[in-house]
Amino acid sequence: MTAATELLLVRHAEAWCNVEDVVGGPHGCRGLTPRGREQARLLGAGLRARYGGTERVDVLCSSPRLRAAQTAEAVSGALGLPVRPVPEFREQDLGEADGLSRTVLHAGFDGNPVSEPWRVPAPGAESWSAYVIRVAAALTALAEAHQGRRVLVVTHGEAVNAAHHFFLGLPRDWPGPLPLTVDNTGVTRWREEPWDRHRPALGLRWDLRTHNDTAHLTPIPPLAPAQLKSSYPAPESG
Repeated sequence: MTAATELLLVRHAEAWCNVEDVVGGPHGCRGLTPRGREQARLLGAGLRARYGGTERVDVLCSSPRLRAAQTAEAVSGALGLPVRPVPEFREQDLGEADGLSRTVLHAGFDGNPVSEPWRVPAPGAESWSAYVIRVAAALTALAEAHQGRRVLVVTHGEAVNAAHHFFLGLPRDWPGPLPLTVDNTGVTRWREEPWDRHRPALGLRWDLRTHNDTAHLTPIPPLAPAQLKSSYPAPESG
């Protein structure tokens, strides 16, 4: 157990919706690619090496989406922790665009979605501003429920981005997503620290310790385009 509250936010491993560039909602998500499963295994091994001794992860949570759940399963086996699904850590809801090509999604949005974060990008979708509020509420509840503990959340790149938005104290209608790279299985670590250790009455703030750490993936060489065709089966219809 750690004396300060820590939140480890991990993007899921490579998924079919990433490779196919489709919206991976409840219908569009088909889980991890073979490469993604190897990434998840390496993530688990890296976390075990880092947190398998006196420093440990106390709680393991996950988005319920298949690609996150499969990644969390590998982490669960490596750390010996049960997985607690937290629906609020799912990706931004994109309504009727679920399963569609992201090219189609973006072509249907008149204007720049980053500069208009309060607009919904598709019928029945959730705006970016609403998504930030949702993730912020989930992070607050998680931190309050596990004070002084280290919590690992397997989630999505959007959620890691929204967490930066929240912890940095940006206004809810601030343009977003923020220009941040969040790679598959990238680990981001936030730790609650005093504003001033000499003046504890000032309270606590969230301190960014690590962003997008993928050192555990070093053994995986990048695949050339020709290899991609031979490594992945043809996409399923529907």
